[in-house]
Amino acid sequence: MKKRFCGILCIVLMGFLLTGCNVEFGFNRKSNVSNNAEGNVNESIGIDGVDKINLQIAVADIDIYTVEGNDVIIERTCRGNNFGKLSIEKNGGTINVIEDEVKCDLGAKYSKNELKVGVSVDYHGDMVLKNAVGDCEMKELKLSDVDIKTGVGDFDIENGEYNVLTLKQGTGDAEINLSYCGDMNIKGGVGDLKLNLESVNGNLIFKGGVGDADIYIPNNSPVSFKTSSGLGKCDIEVQTSGENTYVFDLNTGVGDIEVVGK
Repeated sequence: MKKRFCGILCIVLMGFLLTGCNVEFGFNRKSNVSNNAEGNVNESIGIDGVDKINLQIAVADIDIYTVEGNDVIIERTCRGNNFGKLSIEKNGGTINVIEDEVKCDLGAKYSKNELKVGVSVDYHGDMVLKNAVGDCEMKELKLSDVDIKTGVGDFDIENGEYNVLTLKQGTGDAEINLSYCGDMNIKGGVGDLKLNLESVNGNLIFKGGVGDADIYIPNNSPVSFKTSSGLGKCDIEVQTSGENTYVFDLNTGVGDIEVVGK
């Protein structure tokens, strides 16, 4: 009952904050903006010399995937009036894709926008993603350091390969399937989380929120576990190799954590 109450309270508070007031991101611009557009967008920008992609989007369902070629392709389709100016620029070694501000009137019908980001299959640098409202899916990306902060919406990673993953979950469920990943730092939010690892190649720090977490790893992985409990419980049902090369530091919140071998 307490878990359910906390979850409902958080969702209501987030809905109040994001409805009828501005949802905005910002950054300091110190170079020429290649595009600063309202409405639908279809742009591409080259990845030569780029080692970081920075995505900060206020209101949209986001689909991030790989494409052939040497560009990042950005396509936005607006379904209503709830969108802000989308700034696309290359600033040194960073590609910035920023939706600056979204103004929503109280009582206005919310229409989801769509943002598609095609990332060159040859790009293996860093990525930062912040999304305030909307679902997000990342597919088949091979990246270095990945830093993600979700807002209100579900979040999925399909067949990701990352050196480092930092994730702060907002309100919504998350499903993360990684074919490879080094160190991970994950903070749960309001919603369930599923983490599926094809292999264990780094340490994990996990702090639970309001929601259950299921973690799947191969049996006989070289990992040890450190656990601490909040209101939830932590169950570990996996056979390890005993080598203890890596440590999974698991801290429950209101929800439960379960580690399952496969």
